[in-house]
Amino acid sequence: MPRVMNICTRPSSKIAVRFSKQMNVEWRDRMADFVQTTWLARQSPALREVLAHRENTLGYAQAHPFWCTEYTDDFWDVTPETTLTAQGAFIRALDPRWLRRHINVGESIGAAVNRVWPLCPASLGRAELL
Repeated sequence: MPRVMNICTRPSSKIAVRFSKQMNVEWRDRMADFVQTTWLARQSPALREVLAHRENTLGYAQAHPFWCTEYTDDFWDVTPETTLTAQGAFIRALDPRWLRRHINVGESIGAAVNRVWPLCPASLGRAELL
């Protein structure tokens, strides 16, 4: 049985919360990369214009079409669209670069994030999420 500081990054101490905060910084960076390289090109010109205006007004970090924070016993991710939700769940649950940390993540991670998604994203293969 491996020793774990927390379960599914449940903040069990101030150290775990700081650890979770760093994971969210990395998650935001990967989501921003996905938005810029893949997702944004698929969106309407009107939405791209709105997001560009938000970035000019609010700055880069505040203009992303997603948001996340640490929430008592889990991560709380908010996205306006299922493709972003699926990508966020993929990063948290299946991305080998993320799992290289040897973090014990539960199979249900991301299951309650998007009530529209018919299956738990963690149960899907990588191909279905991209």
